Amino acid sequence: MFKLALLDIYGGLKKIQFWNYMAWQEIIIRYRRSVLGPFWITASTAIYVVSISIVFSTLFSQDIKHYLLYLSLGFLIWSYINQTVIESADSFIACASFIKQIRIERSVFIYQSIIRNVYFFLHNALILVVCLIFSDSTCTFYAISKALFGFSILTINLFFLSLTLACLCTRFMDLRQIVMSVLQIGFLVTPIMWIPTESMHSKAFLLEWNPLFHFIDFIRSPLLPVD
Repeated sequence: MFKLALLDIYGGLKKIQFWNYMAWQEIIIRYRRSVLGPFWITASTAIYVVSISIVFSTLFSQDIKHYLLYLSLGFLIWSYINQTVIESADSFIACASFIKQIRIERSVFIYQSIIRNVYFFLHNALILVVCLIFSDSTCTFYAISKALFGFSILTINLFFLSLTLACLCTRFMDLRQIVMSVLQIGFLVTPIMWIPTESMHSKAFLLEWNPLFHFIDFIRSPLLPVD
């Protein structure tokens, strides 16, 4: 069974043109009659990030420039994780008719979901560029490379997690709701809108045993200005 799974993953990977085309067409169809298209998502995300930054930077007595960059990085990475995981739960169910009609590797639909959300993340990365300029951050090539490496590691892990969840959620329909509840809790206990401080030393386990924090921090830390 393990060998069959590996063959499915490898076979799906070789169909990169197919699942990349399907993901791109899905984005086009979704925003076909929209004036701004995907820019609606970018605009709404930007408004949300700016609004939260103004409020929370005041509450936490943080510099608005630093906090805006901190929040935008964390929130966009989290949105990528959250959307990918939730969509993966329905990947096989949503494509059930397609799977029954055509013999194709199941991993193709996971690749399609992953690359579609990568495109959305890259599109929303325009917000990060503006925040980097606004915060007067001087990102080096090494810092950007390290962040991209972290993003690659995150994406690989998301693929295997998505594939596992897709299989489980096909068998256990209620699991999707559990996953969504876990993600909601994960958003609160992960430093996305709040910044860890030394006074939280007694609650350090919330960070040490939180894989979401490590993935986000791996990407976010290199791009933040050094105090």
